[in-house]
Parts: sequence; structure tokens; C-alpha cells
Amino acid sequence: MTKMIQILALATCGLTACAPAPYFDLRARVTPAFIASVTTPMVLIELPQKPYAATIVPAAANGPVTTWATPDAITLSMINGVVTATRGMGTDLMHSDIDGTVAALAGGPRVYDRRFSYQNAENQTVLRAQRCTMSGPADQALTLYGTTYVAQMWTETCTGNDQQMPNIYWTAGGRVVQSQQFISAAVGPIITETIRN
Repeated sequence: MTKMIQILALATCGLTACAPAPYFDLRARVTPAFIASVTTPMVLIELPQKPYAATIVPAAANGPVTTWATPDAITLSMINGVVTATRGMGTDLMHSDIDGTVAALAGGPRVYDRRFSYQNAENQTVLRAQRCTMSGPADQALTLYGTTYVAQMWTETCTGNDQQMPNIYWTAGGRVVQSQQFISAAVGPIITETIRN
């Protein structure tokens, strides 16, 4: 496990240090041999707007919320793959009420409210509210790092703040296996891809 984290640490950098460095496709390093060596759940994350890419593994759990961490201590807190908070990204998502999203992905009501807070460039916490609509699912075969899923694609459109794009989720077996989720105007979207469940 230590060797694996050391290898991944070489492939990542802090968000403040990434900009001057040449960007590379971390996906090319996730080879079959690497995947075979992974013994814990792992997800690849990418912030195209930064740009930044890293792998994350579970670091802590509190009820339904699992906190995932990169080797350079950036964290995402998620419920079934839906992001509820981030830390270490600068303009962080401090908290998001994602109950409506999680319920919609499980077949619940398709229209719901979401309240969230994020940290702005002045280190102030900003509160926002959204009205969200979930559409889908559309069946889609999805292959991620050698694993093929019979997945369903969902599109979540939210209004009421500065969100610039929809959230897109691919679910399989009751959890999100791939997604594009908007964090903030400064961070942009985060892409998540399951390497190992």
C-alpha cells in the first residue's frame, strides 16, 4: 500500500503548484498491471479547469458519507459517488445538501431544492440555493479501466446560482461510477471515474 501511494504521489501535485507544471494524462498510467496491484477502492478525479488529476482512496467514513483523499491531502466527501464537500481546492464546496440528488438517482422525486455553501476567493463562506431537475436514465454500456458496466446516465440541471453546466452521473449497482459534477465557478467541474470498487 505504501509503495502504491508513493507511485501515485509522483503523479500528482497540489492545486497551487499544478499550473506551472506540464499537464499529463494520468489515465495513461492506470495500466492493467497497476489496477491488479490496487487492493482498496480507488477513483480517478480530474479538474479540467485547473488542470489537475489524481487518484483518491477512502480515508474516513461517517454514516453514509465517505471521505476520499489524494496523496497530497485534497479530499472529497461523497455519498454513493455524489459530492457533498471538498477540502484543499481553494474555493471549496463547504457543504451541499445532496439528499434530493441521491434520492432522484435511486428513483425518487425528479424535482427538488438543493442548498449549499462554498468558500470564495476572500475566504468567506457564501450560501446559495438551487432548484434542480433530474432527467434520465438513459441506458449506456460504460467501460472504465477494464471493467464494463451496464450503466444508466442521468443529467441534473440546477438553476438559481452561477452553475455553468449540468451535473452528469453514470450509475451502476446503486452507486455513481462516473460523473461530472460542478464544484464552483473558480474550480469548475470535477470528473470522477471508478478504478476499483
